[in-house]
Amino acid sequence: MNIKVDTIKKYKQNCLELIKKGSFEEALNIASKYPLGLIICKKRLLNEYCIPKDKLEVLCMVEKKNPHYSTASPMKLYLEDEVRLKFQLKIKQKNK
Repeated sequence: MNIKVDTIKKYKQNCLELIKKGSFEEALNIASKYPLGLIICKKRLLNEYCIPKDKLEVLCMVEKKNPHYSTASPMKLYLEDEVRLKFQLKIKQKNK
């Protein structure tokens, strides 16, 4: 994907504004199409945040074809900011 840096910044800013408004589904649809760094896959979500699978139903989710393994099941993607907001999680900050 060959996208200009300015275009990525514009889409990321648009997504962040939608997140502030609470339009998670619309933000997720945009974020899942471009490399904005705002989404998290289900496996990583479960491993990093230790949220039970049955609690994921309250989150917006989009399925995308797995780019690494064509025969694998589709990836389930979530907005990381929505996860933090709905579950009141703090960002894990890396130490120097």
